[in-house]
Amino acid sequence: MANGVKNIFEAVKTVGKQDFAGFVGYSNAQNLLGLNKYAHTFENGFNFVQFGSLKESFDFIDDLRKKDPNNGYLYYVSKDRYKSYDAFTKFLDSDNTDFKEAKEITQNIFENIKNFINIGGLYKNDKIIITEDKRGMFDFGLASLGLYRPIEFYSEKLKEDIQNDKIKNPYSALNYPEGLVNSNDVKTEKFGEKRVFTFKSGKTEYPCQRRQKGTTAVFNEFSDECYLDTNDDDITLTYNKDTKKVFNGKGKIRLKYASTNKKSYLMYQRKEDNVKYVDIFMPVNFLPVEDDARVVSLMTPFLIAGALEEFGVSVRISAMRIGSDSKITTSISIPVKDYNESVNESFNKAFNILGQQGVAGDFFAFFKTYFQANSVQTKKQKNKSSSFGDVNYYYKDYMDEMMQRYKNWASANSGASFINTKVTNPNFQFAVKTKSYGESKKTTYKFIMQNLHDIFYNFYYYMDFLALEMLPMQEFVKQIYGRFNDDKSFNSLFGVPQTTKMRKKLIRTYVLKMLVEKYSFVRGGMYEDTLLQEKEKEETFKSKLTFLDEAINSM
Repeated sequence: MANGVKNIFEAVKTVGKQDFAGFVGYSNAQNLLGLNKYAHTFENGFNFVQFGSLKESFDFIDDLRKKDPNNGYLYYVSKDRYKSYDAFTKFLDSDNTDFKEAKEITQNIFENIKNFINIGGLYKNDKIIITEDKRGMFDFGLASLGLYRPIEFYSEKLKEDIQNDKIKNPYSALNYPEGLVNSNDVKTEKFGEKRVFTFKSGKTEYPCQRRQKGTTAVFNEFSDECYLDTNDDDITLTYNKDTKKVFNGKGKIRLKYASTNKKSYLMYQRKEDNVKYVDIFMPVNFLPVEDDARVVSLMTPFLIAGALEEFGVSVRISAMRIGSDSKITTSISIPVKDYNESVNESFNKAFNILGQQGVAGDFFAFFKTYFQANSVQTKKQKNKSSSFGDVNYYYKDYMDEMMQRYKNWASANSGASFINTKVTNPNFQFAVKTKSYGESKKTTYKFIMQNLHDIFYNFYYYMDFLALEMLPMQEFVKQIYGRFNDDKSFNSLFGVPQTTKMRKKLIRTYVLKMLVEKYSFVRGGMYEDTLLQEKEKEETFKSKLTFLDEAINSM
């Protein structure tokens, strides 16, 4: 990682703690009308255009070029990088050196996210069970970092049988290297002080070797630089041929380390298929700020997507160019990470679109001006510039209000061809704000560290925001309380009150904040709530609040 920091565990040590309450705030207001500050921006309409994919958005440009090659709005996409979809994707897939440190840090957090950020769960019999992974081996040499070596199991005999076509790789669907065995399928037998590990397939029993997780992939890729040997705990791992020291691998192919911190997994309860998909909307920042502000704002949605990806939930992140002119709000939504894309596949594309002002100034300027002039949802607004007259996407309450109206818009247009989402529960959709300040065109390690608490607070908040839909309130509150008490990773970043009474009070404020966001009314302007919606929201809110108070009082 940048500046000599090898992993997120070390990075956290450099930034110190900040009070969690400072991020949550101290208001316990239950006002469900608090989101109407921006109703005037929707007074004359809400023009929402939602593309199903980046390719679909570019096809729209190509079709217009064929039908009306002299259309004035095509001026915005006249640069060479927009000549074809291939040229555009080549530009988007390119490595931007200005984002190098942001990319390294984000990817490092991805690698350690299930160990550092203890949020998640395991589906079993349609429920999530609380569990602690004890398949690791503590190493005193790693004690100062709070780490241990997680384990994988490998069978040389299984690999030989696969290569000799005696058996098909039982884990080919999981992309396991040949010989690697799922730890859940390994049987352990103890003979005195010795333990024997085996994997059985049919009538054949395969002896297995314990390895540090990642060892097989590292050795397969770098066998010319390393060799296999066991440590004092009888764990096989890779060693450098020259130095005889542990060889950790390179780039994305590395040995894995885990935290000794007590796990505090959330218990999820599986519902219908809507739990499998989440939509995140990220505003395109066309403010006169430095690019590091844009990139740091994008790190939280990407961390959320990376974490949910680990737990089997598909996430779509859409770039949203949003603002208003003449009290008409226009929003252009284009996916930069689709449901079927991994975070690694979409990283360059998303950061090149959302991390640079230039893309907002031409690619999104085309859609902004074209759909204002050719709107079928609102009054047409011709000859508008690439900038909006009124923007508020750096305020959270604005993005929250917009999402309430978006959900009403989606409901009103249900079944229309321009509604493109796999999410059926609207509470699995949310929008984040962007930053209104930066320091440099280049995203520096220093700026990321300055904003690390904000990045992680928003990560926890939105992961909890989603989990609240899947958990009984009592269990949800119990998990938050456990995080405050036992989660060393969380407590290395955030300070929490010392007394039980004050912790309970902070938890109530934190969860109340989510409930207000979920069930606030929107009045005035297009796609306001109906009286029936307000009644339903208020009843649900009061019910949830009662459960919240009961859960806290019973702790």
